[in-house]
Amino acid sequence: MTPEQFADVVADAMRDALAPVVERLTTLEVKAGYADDAIQTLVAAGGIRDALATALVERLAIVETKNGQPGPPGKDGRDGFALKDFAIALQPDGRTLRFMFETVDLDGKAIDVRAPWPVDRGPWRDGGAYDVGDVVSYDGSAWTAREATGARPGDGATAWRLMIKRPRDGARIRS
Repeated sequence: MTPEQFADVVADAMRDALAPVVERLTTLEVKAGYADDAIQTLVAAGGIRDALATALVERLAIVETKNGQPGPPGKDGRDGFALKDFAIALQPDGRTLRFMFETVDLDGKAIDVRAPWPVDRGPWRDGGAYDVGDVVSYDGSAWTAREATGARPGDGATAWRLMIKRPRDGARIRS
């Protein structure tokens, strides 16, 4: 679907969703004598969805441009959050992002978020500890850890999923 087709689908869905509201608002405006002649003509003609939706948008635009009364003053509070008060660092495990905040309220606060992307850990090593999503090579194949494990890939180990199978001896690898 192209962006233009998607925009048309969204516009149609909005028109369909707003149609009952527009028709009700128009009916109330006509009854109250607020509607102009063009709107009264549309209602008399049985209500045309697209025209009513356009009329609603035009009426809302008029309302949005009117200067209203100033609201009550806001509460005293802290200044806004600036980019200079914020940093992100990838941790040595290759999967954890540390979000660090340097503001008066959050001075030195850090939040760690583990990302689900795969991390290449190189060849499998006996006694190594592997976490979910770690990728290792073993016996010419690539394996992804399904759970935290130290087990060797293959041989029916359920902690590993075969990602790329080793080619047969003498077989050419096509790219």
